[in-house]
Amino acid sequence: MSIEPLISICIPTYNGSPYIEKCIESCITQTYRNIEIIVCDDCSTDSMLNVLNPYLKKDSRIKFFQNEKNLGLVGNWNKCMNYASGQYIKWLFQDDWMDVNAIEEFIEIANKGYDFIVSKRSFILNEMATNEDKIYYSKQVKKLEDYFDHNEKGYYFSNSKIKDVVISNIALNFIAEPSLIFFKKTLIKKVGLYDHLFHQICDLEYNMRLASEVGVYVINKPLCHFAIHSQSTTNTNVNNKYFQLRFIEQAYFAYKLLNHNSFISIQKLFSLKQKLKLVFYYKYRMHEAKRYIANKDNQSNYSLTFINYPFLKPSIWDKTILLPIFRFIDLLKSRQ
Repeated sequence: MSIEPLISICIPTYNGSPYIEKCIESCITQTYRNIEIIVCDDCSTDSMLNVLNPYLKKDSRIKFFQNEKNLGLVGNWNKCMNYASGQYIKWLFQDDWMDVNAIEEFIEIANKGYDFIVSKRSFILNEMATNEDKIYYSKQVKKLEDYFDHNEKGYYFSNSKIKDVVISNIALNFIAEPSLIFFKKTLIKKVGLYDHLFHQICDLEYNMRLASEVGVYVINKPLCHFAIHSQSTTNTNVNNKYFQLRFIEQAYFAYKLLNHNSFISIQKLFSLKQKLKLVFYYKYRMHEAKRYIANKDNQSNYSLTFINYPFLKPSIWDKTILLPIFRFIDLLKSRQ
């Protein structure tokens, strides 16, 4: 009789009292029983603990940790993952939930030798979702499911296939939201933790690191459900950090794909044309950032960027060779 591996369901929380009950219920009712539920709270100021207490008393699989100080989104994700002792990590965010057989289906695929698995994306837009959300998530969002026959039960994307998809969708989250992913914990030794220099596409960047190493298997079934509403982390970030998200993170992602050691497995697969596209992409994003700040009569955000991202600072070659090209592109766009 084979031993069922322990699965760590990691739930980072912050002021999630309106949602956490449904999230926890979807964990404790799983048909796969050998789980631990790691709840790592980032100094919530709402009634989160009061909602959790009855569950902590009745189910010993739930382990609650509270940070001594607020670590922020990425800091709390990493802290939560560090508490995990299972063979596999299953993310689930406080306002999301899983089908009752989700872990069982992930394990079935993992037993076939796949170390990074995602389920088909399922976006739940409630009454608080904005019109922009509804349009984006129903019609515009990029999905890996779009790259294979919808009649298939699942599909494996090798790192070679993933590198072509990412080049076509640079900085767009085409893989999955965190609550939809499942991966072998030993991969953390290879790819590290989440990068704190990202505020929004930290999940895309980490998913790409995992896929760069082992590819990704997509289960063509919506086992986990990602909630969209006006108070979600995604919407809060977009509203509060437009400059960072629209320009800097996109540039940093493209730069990192091309230059950082964590993507060395996929860098070997890029063609010269793909490498040039990445270079042009992140250089042009920084050009757009400077133009945006100039229009706002505020240079501080642009200047402060290079404290954390010194490698994105334009070189003399950028100013003498690329700048005229970028200005010509700007002119063409203005005439459209």
